[in-house]
Amino acid sequence: MTCRFCRPELKDKQRVVLENELCLFLQEPQDVLVGSGIIVPRSHRETVFDMTEEEWTATFDLLQRAKAMLDAEFGPDGYNVGWNNGAVAGQEVFHVHLHVIPRHEDEPLAGKGIRHWIKQPMNKRGEGGMKGRRNLPLLIDGLINLLLGILLLSFPAVLVDVLGLPPFQGTFYPTLLGAVLLGIGIALFIQRHGKREGMTGLGIAGAIAINVCGVGVLLFWLVVGDLRIPVRGRVILWAVAIVVLLIAVVEAASGAWRQRGDAA
Repeated sequence: MTCRFCRPELKDKQRVVLENELCLFLQEPQDVLVGSGIIVPRSHRETVFDMTEEEWTATFDLLQRAKAMLDAEFGPDGYNVGWNNGAVAGQEVFHVHLHVIPRHEDEPLAGKGIRHWIKQPMNKRGEGGMKGRRNLPLLIDGLINLLLGILLLSFPAVLVDVLGLPPFQGTFYPTLLGAVLLGIGIALFIQRHGKREGMTGLGIAGAIAINVCGVGVLLFWLVVGDLRIPVRGRVILWAVAIVVLLIAVVEAASGAWRQRGDAA
């Protein structure tokens, strides 16, 4: 059997940092989880349930020594320590290995623990859990925006007069475009700065921002703007505004814009 934890030299740049009679603490260069490493038994054991009592004791010894070393070198604010056992639990190398991961309070995902992702409603067993229901508003929103985009790209100018919509000349359409771009900017800002709170700017949170910005400008034109268009045009624009606003409200009320989870 060729195993890169039985023979650490097989993995390029992987090195033995600490060791005792029964276990090794291995590290390799990391771009994100700097300082992290794994503790493995020298003997090939597939899961933590296959380890001997002596190997558990040796693992504890190396864990304490690794923490002292990492504290001195990196000064972390906390640690994630844990095993993955079995493919369904995320184990990729079937030689048991204890992850030792220093954590820092300035990380974008600070406060998210090892259970955070697997305890989300979308991971509920059964008929897909909450994933489909939570994503439905985003799917509807995406389809509506795609249809409106295709319609506007192929919109014959002659239909402007037929439907009673504002003419292409003037500031109506540029301001709507500006509102959409503003919403995209807000979505990107959320994506950059909202990760710690579990907000995904380019997901539903971003869709809400874009919708609200666009509807806000459209309502401004309909309520106080100088729109000299027939009643049929106003009816169409009010219908668009109400539908998009309702979608934004449903998305906000669904709570799907936030991934909640404690640090355990």
